[in-house]
Amino acid sequence: MRFRPQTWRETIYSHAAKRLNKHRLSRLGGIVKKSFMALAAAFLSVILCGASEAQQTPRITLQSILNTLTYDSGLMAFQPLDIAFAPEKPLPMTLFIKNQAGETLGQFGSYNDFYVATDKVFARQKLVNTAQMTFKPGIYALQFAVGSQAATQFLFKVDVDEVSDDPFNPKTSYKFVGPWQQYAYLLFPTMRNFKTGEDPEVIELHFWAGKQDQPSTVKKGGIFGWIMKDDKLLAHSKRTQGYLDSRQLAPNRMLFYKPHERGKEVNAIPFYKTDMLGEDGTYTFLIRRKEDEKLIRGYQVEVKNGEMVPLPETSLQYEPGHSLVVPRVYKLGANVLNFIPAFWIKRPSA
Repeated sequence: MRFRPQTWRETIYSHAAKRLNKHRLSRLGGIVKKSFMALAAAFLSVILCGASEAQQTPRITLQSILNTLTYDSGLMAFQPLDIAFAPEKPLPMTLFIKNQAGETLGQFGSYNDFYVATDKVFARQKLVNTAQMTFKPGIYALQFAVGSQAATQFLFKVDVDEVSDDPFNPKTSYKFVGPWQQYAYLLFPTMRNFKTGEDPEVIELHFWAGKQDQPSTVKKGGIFGWIMKDDKLLAHSKRTQGYLDSRQLAPNRMLFYKPHERGKEVNAIPFYKTDMLGEDGTYTFLIRRKEDEKLIRGYQVEVKNGEMVPLPETSLQYEPGHSLVVPRVYKLGANVLNFIPAFWIKRPSA
């Protein structure tokens, strides 16, 4: 069955229709009585069109959604979310959780008094404390709205990971599959080159992985990264660094160095951004487990005319807008809300 979650306008229209006629509404995710649907559409189109003309539509950043806490029990617990093109004053943020049939499984609002805005276009808002849900195997959609505007849609799948054969400790573990495996982003911090006295940019990969990517017999497995081009190894991470978090899925970051011998990590030469931009072509980032070298993540980036080609979905004109990937991320370790440019990359299509 092809997954078609209820569209944003259908979602908002159906909720407006509820208020107009509480007793003549078909099932959630179904078709609302045409007369009420038309009335709701006419009413909300004015609001939505007026808002879109005034400013960019608010979008939830992919980074903040991917940082949502997940557990092998199937539980998902939502953390404060970052909004791009956020209103200066807080508007209610609403999360709709839907299944493959388009039925609403849960709906959560937000705390307007927990709203931190920057001096630019970003803000952070917290959903109510009860914003969590335990999922069973299936396909789901998270749909976010800010005020009356459809903001962002996030599709994912829950699969069975392991089933315990211990009769005294029966347990089924679940794993989350979706944009956590599909997306990563690059940052380009500077690193001092003591030979030249310069501070060139290096390549720092940020991705999501964790407990569900390692065997249950391993408590804290190691990971190792490569950068490849045309089957040639260009760079790799340090063998002494890189471990999977004990959380189900967690943010990871990795720096890359030019190939060096084991035990020579302290003198490893960084792989600079200019090293990648110096030759056009397809560059592949591979993340493997140290224990068995199993590939757990893979991403690609194209370099053309000496520049990296951005993903189409990072363009502000991308359609559908609810799938936009905001090309900014929260700066890790900052004690204030500080958002910096990020270059998003993606797993190659099958």
